[in-house]
Amino acid sequence: MKTLEEILQFVRSERRVCPRPQKWAELFDLISGEPRAPRIPPPLILAAWWHTSDEDKRERLALHIRFASDTGKLPQVAAFLLALPPDEWVSEGESG
Repeated sequence: MKTLEEILQFVRSERRVCPRPQKWAELFDLISGEPRAPRIPPPLILAAWWHTSDEDKRERLALHIRFASDTGKLPQVAAFLLALPPDEWVSEGESG
């Protein structure tokens, strides 16, 4: 199993910013899908996509990963992120 720091390092490596919007939405559902789960800010997709920087997106993704760690879902989140093919990731300068 990967540690929190290893996952955070992975998602920032190779110029990655965040998963593409559809995959990020799936990840968010995985993290927050339970009805009684604490509320966390949503992914920066849809209208927010064009008005946020790469760094803003990276920070939000890191928040989601930390939340997953805090709620015991890091193994599922790590598996999801590590399985994403390169074309399902947004690279620096690609997101608008």
